[in-house]
Amino acid sequence: MKVYFKALASIFASPKQEPEAGRRLRRYIFFAVLFWFAFVIVGCIWLSTADKNFLNLSDIFKYLYGIDIIIALRNAGLAIGTLAAGLLAVITLANSLNRTVQNDETIANERRKSDAEIFARQILETLAAFIRGQSRPYVKAWEAKYTVTVINEETGKETEEFQPPFRDKEGIFNGDIFNNYINDLVKAGAPEDIQTAFKIIVRTFPVKARPELEEGKLNLNNSWLVNIRMPNESYLQQLSFFKTHMEWITLRNAHMKGAFLSGAHMERANLSGANMEEADLTNAHMERASIVATDFNGCNGLNPKQLNSAQWRPELPPINIPKDLLPLPHDGEGNSVKTEADEKKRI
Repeated sequence: MKVYFKALASIFASPKQEPEAGRRLRRYIFFAVLFWFAFVIVGCIWLSTADKNFLNLSDIFKYLYGIDIIIALRNAGLAIGTLAAGLLAVITLANSLNRTVQNDETIANERRKSDAEIFARQILETLAAFIRGQSRPYVKAWEAKYTVTVINEETGKETEEFQPPFRDKEGIFNGDIFNNYINDLVKAGAPEDIQTAFKIIVRTFPVKARPELEEGKLNLNNSWLVNIRMPNESYLQQLSFFKTHMEWITLRNAHMKGAFLSGAHMERANLSGANMEEADLTNAHMERASIVATDFNGCNGLNPKQLNSAQWRPELPPINIPKDLLPLPHDGEGNSVKTEADEKKRI
């Protein structure tokens, strides 16, 4: 009996996001149940009424006497019971079919979603490979101009390293050389094909639609992304930019959570308002990069040298700087920040 009422209750409570076929079948069963209940109620009223003229069937039963009436009532009861059992079987079968339709629809949706994610991933990988391939001649030609021989103090071996000329051996920054370096670099900015491919990657697949990169970060290492002007709200989560040239790139309000930027060249990059939560900035170059209101919450590898060479507006400094790097080295315009402790030491 419990199963019977549970099956009946399921007719009146359709699940969310039920397929159209399931809803249509549920409506048919619903009206069948209503008809059955109406039949039973009318029969009960007829058997219990004192009005002999109400549904008077005397002409039909006038030739039935004694045992015939009892047999007729027994057969009627058996018919009603059979009808109830048949109705229960239909309801049970309908619910089973309904669940099958829903399960098939769920499996189909999951398969379509999985296929879409795989296809999107393949598009991203193809575009990233294209960018890396097109970048090689630009990176090679530029770095060849400023590659120097360095002797390892521990091993005594010579190695070739790319070293921009705007810092001397002691690491002192030269602003005039830096400006000339950047101006020459901008003239050799990223070509249109690289820019277009990069914009498709960071604009076509926003956060909710971007497939999870379970196999690792999307590889844009050693790419040539110089002087690319991106609109607001670019999506660079889980992208790898190891030693990538991103000088003078515009990434205002960009989503860069978890981005791998180790060794990336971001000189004069516009990172204003960017979310760099949990990004890896180890050995990243940020000379005169704009970090106005940039969020560095939980980022790795941020160091005083990077902050000392970056720029921001005094009223909109970078936020969520690690406590061990506070106070900020300057006010955003290169003017030293004097703390109370510094003043006491001076006195």
